[in-house]
Amino acid sequence: LQGDAMISDIMSANFGIKTEFLADGIRIYKEGNICTNFEYDFSDCPDIAQTVAVVCAGLNISANLIGLESLKIKETDRIEALKKELSKFDFDITCNDNSLQIKPINNLNHDLEVTIETYDDHRMALAFSPLAMLFKKLTITDSEVIKKSYPNFWNDLKSVNLFNH
Repeated sequence: LQGDAMISDIMSANFGIKTEFLADGIRIYKEGNICTNFEYDFSDCPDIAQTVAVVCAGLNISANLIGLESLKIKETDRIEALKKELSKFDFDITCNDNSLQIKPINNLNHDLEVTIETYDDHRMALAFSPLAMLFKKLTITDSEVIKKSYPNFWNDLKSVNLFNH
């Protein structure tokens, strides 16, 4: 019933990440290719746009995300917040009231020291956290903001060795 359910389809079709639903959880694995140019209309699932935008940035691929108008009126203006925070990694980001575009950059610098602001928005912390696997000097402010939707998030990441901060 939630738009978030679309994430497994988007990840499979565009990023080669398969999700297998099991009786006691899920299994996520890599199988397939990563697109070089991602385009998607998030009108039916705007809340996952942040996560997908960060995935595109982390993979350093071109992205055009549309159907984002409702993101302007969430916990924060999520379009502007994404633009500001992704720009800290030197990505070329353009946006308007309905869309966000990411242009890949040459020589993505994984040694950058970046602090991500959450803007009191749980989805900002959730979306940016996987970048800690690529950028070892990544800090997320107000990391406890995730308690709104996923109180055990940080512990769950640690339990599968994806996050050690």
